[in-house]
Amino acid sequence: MPRFVMIRYFLLKVYLGVASLRQWVKFLHHHGSWCKILGLYKVPHLSTFSRAATWW
Repeated sequence: MPRFVMIRYFLLKVYLGVASLRQWVKFLHHHGSWCKILGLYKVPHLSTFSRAATWW
């Protein structure tokens, strides 16, 4: 997954004030339209977000 796409996800997570990655994935499952807006067509797995969080 491209880093710039993950940066978009993390920026939105911070903007919306979601505290944990688990809550973030749950939010994205309920609001799937955000994935399309951010450049993907399905919600990435929690482990994908965990790996991406170590990039920064």
